[in-house]
Amino acid sequence: MPEGRTARRHAARRLRSRRLRAVLADESNGQGLGQWLSYSARVIEAGTTCASAVFENGTGTAVVPRGSAVTASSESSQELAEDRGSVVSYCLELTLPEDAPNEAQGTQGTPLWEFRATNSPE
Repeated sequence: MPEGRTARRHAARRLRSRRLRAVLADESNGQGLGQWLSYSARVIEAGTTCASAVFENGTGTAVVPRGSAVTASSESSQELAEDRGSVVSYCLELTLPEDAPNEAQGTQGTPLWEFRATNSPE
Protein backbone atom coordinates (compact mmCIF):
# COMPACT_ATOMS: atom_id res chain seq x y z
CA MET A 1 0.00 0.00 0.00
CA PRO A 2 1.41 3.41 -0.90
CA GLU A 3 2.61 5.49 2.01
CA GLY A 4 0.06 7.90 3.47
CA ARG A 5 -2.99 5.94 2.30
CA THR A 6 -5.55 4.24 4.46
CA ALA A 7 -7.22 1.07 3.25
CA ARG A 8 -10.91 0.71 3.99
CA ARG A 9 -13.38 -1.98 3.13
CA HIS A 10 -17.08 -1.58 3.68
CA ALA A 11 -19.53 -4.43 3.72
CA ALA A 12 -23.23 -4.43 4.43
CA ARG A 13 -25.00 -7.41 5.95
CA ARG A 14 -28.77 -7.94 6.32
CA LEU A 15 -30.16 -10.34 8.89
CA ARG A 16 -33.66 -11.36 9.98
CA SER A 17 -34.65 -12.93 13.32
CA ARG A 18 -36.12 -12.10 16.75
CA ARG A 19 -33.00 -11.14 18.72
CA LEU A 20 -29.71 -10.30 17.12
CA ARG A 21 -26.43 -10.33 19.01
CA ALA A 22 -24.51 -7.91 16.88
CA VAL A 23 -20.88 -8.52 15.94
CA LEU A 24 -18.82 -11.40 17.38
CA ALA A 25 -15.13 -11.21 16.41
CA ASP A 26 -13.03 -14.33 15.89
CA GLU A 27 -10.01 -14.70 18.21
CA SER A 28 -7.71 -15.33 15.22
CA ASN A 29 -8.42 -11.85 13.81
CA GLY A 30 -5.39 -10.42 15.65
CA GLN A 31 -2.89 -12.64 13.82
CA GLY A 32 -0.79 -11.58 10.82
CA LEU A 33 -2.00 -8.32 9.32
CA GLY A 34 -4.80 -8.27 11.90
CA GLN A 35 -2.45 -7.03 14.60
CA TRP A 36 -2.37 -3.65 12.81
CA LEU A 37 -5.95 -3.47 11.53
CA SER A 38 -8.81 -1.73 13.26
CA TYR A 39 -12.52 -1.70 12.53
CA SER A 40 -15.89 -0.25 13.32
CA ALA A 41 -19.46 -1.45 12.88
CA ARG A 42 -22.63 0.61 12.64
CA VAL A 43 -26.30 -0.29 12.24
CA ILE A 44 -27.69 1.65 9.30
CA GLU A 45 -31.20 2.03 7.88
CA ALA A 46 -32.21 -0.08 4.89
CA GLY A 47 -31.35 1.75 1.69
CA THR A 48 -28.36 3.57 3.19
CA THR A 49 -25.19 3.02 1.18
CA CYS A 50 -22.43 1.44 3.24
CA ALA A 51 -19.46 3.72 2.54
CA SER A 52 -16.87 5.81 4.39
CA ALA A 53 -19.42 8.64 4.79
CA VAL A 54 -21.40 6.43 7.23
CA PHE A 55 -18.45 6.56 9.64
CA GLU A 56 -17.33 10.11 8.91
CA ASN A 57 -20.85 11.51 9.46
CA GLY A 58 -21.85 9.21 12.35
CA THR A 59 -24.78 7.79 10.37
CA GLY A 60 -26.77 5.11 12.18
CA THR A 61 -25.84 3.59 15.52
CA ALA A 62 -22.31 2.51 16.49
CA VAL A 63 -22.16 -1.07 17.75
CA VAL A 64 -18.33 -1.28 17.63
CA PRO A 65 -16.51 2.06 18.08
CA ARG A 66 -14.25 3.33 15.31
CA GLY A 67 -10.64 2.27 15.76
CA SER A 68 -11.42 -0.93 17.71
CA ALA A 69 -9.07 -3.88 17.47
CA VAL A 70 -10.33 -6.54 15.03
CA THR A 71 -10.59 -8.91 17.99
CA ALA A 72 -13.21 -6.69 19.71
CA SER A 73 -16.84 -7.85 19.73
CA SER A 74 -19.97 -5.78 20.13
CA GLU A 75 -21.66 -5.78 23.51
CA SER A 76 -25.05 -4.79 22.13
CA SER A 77 -27.98 -6.64 20.62
CA GLN A 78 -31.18 -5.62 18.90
CA GLU A 79 -34.77 -6.72 19.47
CA LEU A 80 -36.50 -7.64 16.24
CA ALA A 81 -40.13 -8.04 15.23
CA GLU A 82 -41.68 -11.48 14.72
CA ASP A 83 -41.97 -13.26 11.39
CA ARG A 84 -39.00 -11.58 9.77
CA GLY A 85 -40.61 -8.20 10.29
CA SER A 86 -37.30 -6.49 11.04
CA VAL A 87 -34.21 -6.07 8.94
CA VAL A 88 -30.95 -4.94 10.54
CA SER A 89 -28.27 -3.66 8.19
CA TYR A 90 -24.69 -3.50 9.43
CA CYS A 91 -21.93 -1.46 7.85
CA LEU A 92 -18.35 -2.49 8.69
CA GLU A 93 -15.22 -0.43 8.18
CA LEU A 94 -11.85 -2.22 8.17
CA THR A 95 -8.83 0.09 8.37
CA LEU A 96 -5.07 -0.22 8.07
CA PRO A 97 -3.82 2.95 9.77
CA GLU A 98 -1.49 5.28 7.87
CA ASP A 99 1.13 4.82 10.59
CA ALA A 100 1.22 1.01 10.30
CA PRO A 101 4.85 -0.16 10.64
CA ASN A 102 6.90 -1.54 7.76
CA GLU A 103 6.52 -5.02 9.28
CA ALA A 104 2.89 -4.95 8.11
CA GLN A 105 4.01 -5.12 4.48
CA GLY A 106 3.77 -8.59 3.03
CA THR A 107 1.54 -9.90 5.83
CA GLN A 108 -1.99 -11.09 5.30
CA GLY A 109 -5.10 -11.80 7.28
CA THR A 110 -8.63 -13.06 6.91
CA PRO A 111 -10.72 -11.38 9.59
CA LEU A 112 -13.92 -13.21 10.54
CA TRP A 113 -17.04 -11.96 12.29
CA GLU A 114 -20.16 -13.84 13.26
CA PHE A 115 -23.65 -12.36 13.32
CA ARG A 116 -25.69 -14.51 15.68
CA ALA A 117 -29.46 -14.36 15.84
CA THR A 118 -31.64 -16.28 18.28
CA ASN A 119 -35.36 -16.89 18.33
CA SER A 120 -36.67 -16.76 21.88
CA PRO A 121 -39.95 -18.52 22.76
CA GLU A 122 -42.81 -16.38 24.01
